[in-house]
Amino acid sequence: MNKFTKNFLLGGALAGTGYFAYQKLLTPYAKEQLSHLVSDVIEVANKLMKENKSSSAKQAKLSLVSTLEKTESEWSRLGY
Repeated sequence: MNKFTKNFLLGGALAGTGYFAYQKLLTPYAKEQLSHLVSDVIEVANKLMKENKSSSAKQAKLSLVSTLEKTESEWSRLGY
């Protein structure tokens, strides 16, 4: 078996085991708590991505402004 097939089968086995454990081994209360945990993790991840995007946009804007100022000063120095 090649590496892809092994990884695919392993992933399927892990997914199946996780599904079985969720359906048969967890109590309704544990399922509810797990659901809340997953939604909280997704919410935090979305907030972090949003902050990262806004931070990146601010950095890009500052970089653009400094590049424009530098270019303008170079053109001024050349007499244009």
